[in-house]
Amino acid sequence: MKIPIYIIEDDLENLLLLKILLNKCYPELTVIGVAQDILEMNKLLLQDEAEIIFLDIELKDGYLSLEELGPFKHLKHKIITTTSSQRLSKKAKDEFAIEHNLLKPLELNALKTSIIKILENRLQL
Repeated sequence: MKIPIYIIEDDLENLLLLKILLNKCYPELTVIGVAQDILEMNKLLLQDEAEIIFLDIELKDGYLSLEELGPFKHLKHKIITTTSSQRLSKKAKDEFAIEHNLLKPLELNALKTSIIKILENRLQL
C-alpha cells in the first residue's frame, strides 16, 4: 500500500537527496506533491492528501513554515521537519510539539528512525 507524502523544501539539492533516500529505503512512500515556497505549501496543505509531510522550517522567501501551519492544525498528517539550525529544530519540538526533527545535511539513520516511528504508530491505529 502506497503512503502519500509531501515534501516542502526550497533547496533543490536537499529535495533531490530526500527523494533519492526515500525512494531507495521506503518505496511505499510516494511523493505526491512538492512545494518550494509558502504559497505552494499552502496549496498542497489545502489539498490534504498526504499522510506524511517533510517540512523545511526556513524557506528562502523569508518565512518560517512552522508559523504558517496555524490554519492547518486540524489536519491529521505527520510532520517531519528538516533544518540546518539546531535552534529551529528545538523550536519545532518545544513550541510546535513536532517530535520528528531532522538536521541537515540529512543522515540516513535519523531519517529511518523518524519514518519507522511514524509507520509503527500508523499500524497501531
